[in-house]
Amino acid sequence: MAVQAAAVEAGFVVNAVQPGAIGLAPPLVLSAAEAGSFARALPGILTRASELAGREAGK
Repeated sequence: MAVQAAAVEAGFVVNAVQPGAIGLAPPLVLSAAEAGSFARALPGILTRASELAGREAGK
């Protein structure tokens, strides 16, 4: 859920379909430019997700 929350913060809509997987939404309708934008943003999204998960674990 942390990856989903971090992606939304970054402006991307994703679904946490399994604990180890996400799906982009809406599926199959993104352009090559949008896919590239997501790919470039993914490292930051994962860093933010790690931060969010750490906060949740510390509660």
